Amino acid sequence: MNEMIELSSTECQEYLDKGGVGRLAFPTPKGLRIVPLNYSTNADAIVFRTVADSELGTYGEGAEAVFEIDEIDHETEAGWSVVAFGRLERPSEADEVWDIRGWRNPTPWTVAATST
Repeated sequence: MNEMIELSSTECQEYLDKGGVGRLAFPTPKGLRIVPLNYSTNADAIVFRTVADSELGTYGEGAEAVFEIDEIDHETEAGWSVVAFGRLERPSEADEVWDIRGWRNPTPWTVAATST
């Protein structure tokens, strides 16, 4: 069994800055939800998009949330995980303008099925 090592804040930020796919956990009136989504970063913010009528779009703004990314190598039985905690916020108009001018723009995924 491999030894577990805690990543530094710098290492966590480097993994996050690569962008890609992660999972977001957030509360709804029906309980906690975990959704996969693609994301990018802007300084110390994790940025993603969603559609307004999704559970995330409906209940996410202002909620406390947990975001996780990881990578696992099954052959070597090694990997890493980054878990970030924070509050969900809409970007400001200035951020949206910056986005239009060429910043990586994560596109929301379409959900094929959900379970309750």
